[in-house]
Amino acid sequence: MDRSGAEHVHVYGEPGAGAFFRSALKPFQALPVVEDGAAEAFGFSAEHLALACGSHGGRPEHLERVREMLAALGVAEDALHCGPHTPYDDEAAMAIACDHRRPGRLHNNCSGKHVAMLSLVAHRGWDPDGYWRFDHPLQRRIRASLAGWIDSEPDELRWETDGCGVPTPFLPLREMAVAYARLACRAAGGDGGASAVVSAMMKHPELTSSPGREALAVMGAGAGRLLAKEGAEGILCVAAPDAGWGLAVKVEDGSRRAVGPALVAVLGDLNLLTDDERRALAPLAEPPLVGTTGEKVGSIRGMTGTVDGRVTVEDVS
Repeated sequence: MDRSGAEHVHVYGEPGAGAFFRSALKPFQALPVVEDGAAEAFGFSAEHLALACGSHGGRPEHLERVREMLAALGVAEDALHCGPHTPYDDEAAMAIACDHRRPGRLHNNCSGKHVAMLSLVAHRGWDPDGYWRFDHPLQRRIRASLAGWIDSEPDELRWETDGCGVPTPFLPLREMAVAYARLACRAAGGDGGASAVVSAMMKHPELTSSPGREALAVMGAGAGRLLAKEGAEGILCVAAPDAGWGLAVKVEDGSRRAVGPALVAVLGDLNLLTDDERRALAPLAEPPLVGTTGEKVGSIRGMTGTVDGRVTVEDVS
């Protein structure tokens, strides 16, 4: 999408194909927390806001920020609706296993988002019971905010329950790209909420993800130029505030291993990467396939310009 946030510049495959927004929705779920004054009221810093927008890895620095947010609200971990799961970060997961502990709700990659949601509930004086339900005032406020970032009417979209227990919409990839293009443009233009969210994520990318994940690699390579946020089932959205574009990638079979090669193929084909960024993202462009002996037996490569216009990813041995 171009700087206007409404025009296709380039398309691979079918932009009208739908997918659930999943965790790529998080920056837009966090926007009302900023716009309605909850973030300021509870003293949330840019680091806390980055975590609210992120899918964190359950590392110590992630858990500490979530605890700080809970303390600011004066609520306990069990107030979070998201369930426990093993940390995404390998080191964090290993530490729990070695200590013979079980993960808690704080380890859920969405725990920062849930605390941020509870902050808006408290700030607006809403009943926290059922804050995750589609008809709760909090979720209605999020849908009202989302209407300003996409072309569809949010209430007319299909909504289902995300993995962490809150609603997520099914919408065309075009709409995801539109949302991220507009977020980037409005942040660059000084829009208060958009600027706060984008700035927090780009200044503290390590709080939005964890090592080894594509979104963190993209923001690290972009060094303050690129915004990226992943979602489950092979969703990744990227935007560049200084250039005013946004894009959305969806891997058809939901495999994460194809996200990096597909994204780098598209960014390279469209000349949207600097030389330094291209070099930094080289590991994503063609990750190796390693056999049980530890030897490289092939690689995964993304290709553009196929007959049907799609980006294809294949194993190359």
